[in-house]
Amino acid sequence: MTIHTEKRALAILREWAKQPREGTSCPWWAIVKQGPTGSHHEAMLGMVAGPFLSRFQAQTHLDGHPDSYPKNAIVFCFSGYQSLLWRELWNLAVELAKETEP
Repeated sequence: MTIHTEKRALAILREWAKQPREGTSCPWWAIVKQGPTGSHHEAMLGMVAGPFLSRFQAQTHLDGHPDSYPKNAIVFCFSGYQSLLWRELWNLAVELAKETEP
């Protein structure tokens, strides 16, 4: 891995750790087809793109490609807490962000 690649990876992790958690632990976002009742259980069955590391990133992608997704597509925040590796990555990102705060 080059120094540039490592610095970019660290910058991505820092930015991810600054995202609002939206009531979840170890968040990640996806574009999903919203079901008829709007239930989060339905959202899990209809993921059409992701994961994204911020709501902004996912919404920008969705807005920039309106013809690529169903009309009822929305951005949904999921928790990665049950994935040990995802949780470890999130915790490392949070620690990294704390170390580099001004």
